[in-house]
Amino acid sequence: MAGEKQAYEKAISAGLNLAWEGEWEKALAEYEKALADFANAIKLDAEYADAYSGRGFTYLLMGKPDKAIADCSKAIELESTS
Repeated sequence: MAGEKQAYEKAISAGLNLAWEGEWEKALAEYEKALADFANAIKLDAEYADAYSGRGFTYLLMGKPDKAIADCSKAIELESTS
């Protein structure tokens, strides 16, 4: 059990770091890199609402409103159940 908890905590920490990198890359208009970081953060924690909202906003900046709406809707769904 202790090993599983450590692995989970490590994944959460890695996901948080990836999401912050995504935010930074989004601010620099490096949208493809930002999308990759947000996607990897979501792979590590599928319930990480901030990663979905970050990716959604990145899609919006890229002119992809349908993808933006899908990710932002997922972020709202996750936030409303937490």
